[in-house]
Amino acid sequence: MQATKKLTSLLRHLFALVEEEIARNSGFAVKLDPIMAALPMGPARPTRSPKNPMTAVTDVLAVLQEKDESELGFWARSLDIPTLKAVIRATVGLAKGLQR
Repeated sequence: MQATKKLTSLLRHLFALVEEEIARNSGFAVKLDPIMAALPMGPARPTRSPKNPMTAVTDVLAVLQEKDESELGFWARSLDIPTLKAVIRATVGLAKGLQR
């Protein structure tokens, strides 16, 4: 079992025990209420990048013409991974089209 699964299982058991104590002890429930109010209600989900980020792909050649190679490297480092992958795919696609 992975470490995250073990932790999840442990936390589920802990919260079940806390729920039992809340049902038995109203004083405990009153003390716990402000603490629980600070927790987010829904599951936290990371935001995902779009699957096909084509915004920077069309401008790669323009950036190369306006900047020298060292500046192009700095520009490329500022891009996120999905955008870089899209740039590479588009560049490889252009190169394959030129070879035919």
